[in-house]
Order: sequence, then C-alpha cells, then structure tokens
Amino acid sequence: MREIITEVDGGEFTDIQLVERIIRLKHEKADRTDALKRTQEELAQRLIDRGVTEIEVTLPDDGECVVSVAPKMLADYDQNTLASLKNCTTEDQVWLAFKQVPSGKQLKALSELAGAAAKAVIESAKRKNETDVQVIKIKKPRKKRW
Repeated sequence: MREIITEVDGGEFTDIQLVERIIRLKHEKADRTDALKRTQEELAQRLIDRGVTEIEVTLPDDGECVVSVAPKMLADYDQNTLASLKNCTTEDQVWLAFKQVPSGKQLKALSELAGAAAKAVIESAKRKNETDVQVIKIKKPRKKRW
C-alpha cells in the first residue's frame, strides 16, 4: 500500500483534504436531495388539496412554466400480448436481448432487433399503472420561433 500524501506545494489539496471534501459534498448532496423531496411533496399536497392538477406559474427570472401534479405511472406489459412476439422474432433474438441488456430496457432492445412488427406487439402490450406516489413536473414552454 502506498503512502498518503499529507503535504503538497502550491494550491493542491492533500489526500486527506480531498477525502474530507468528498465526504462534505456527499452530505450536502443528501441534505439538498431531502430538501428538494420535502418541497416537492409540500407543493404536491397543496395542489391536491385545492383540486388542481396543473397551474401556470410566472417566475421573476425564468419567465413562465407549467407545474403539473399527477400520480407516478409504472409501465406494465400484458403477458398474453407479449406471447405473440414469437410470430415476429426468433428465440435467439429474444435470448440475446435479455442476455445483453439485463436492465429494464430489454423490450426496447428486442423491438430494435426484431423490427416494426415486434415494436407494434410491445406497444400494444404496454399498460400504465398508477401508484400512490404523486409526482411534480415543471415544464418550461418552448420558445416561439418567428
């Protein structure tokens, strides 16, 4: 194991100072994340209590934006509909997609491999399910081009 650098010339940080800085920045990030979450929950609850799902807000510095509150949606796929993928792709393509992309993007990768027919099957099988979590979305309108 190598030595820890405890002294440096000029404006550089020592190893210990860098470690301290990383720890401090991680704590600051956690504090800000918690504050952001609490603020979003407070705004969502206010809008829900008033029965509002969308408001237009004019900010002093940024101009207008649209704030909407809606339940978080999770994508779900109908297994019976997905079974018809065997008509438009091979088992090797399915296995390759699931093996190479083990995250939640398998069906997208499969639709790119197998083409438009598979993509249509996957889209028809897709369903959105509401959760109990309310999500705040803040959108700035696109700038108008003249």
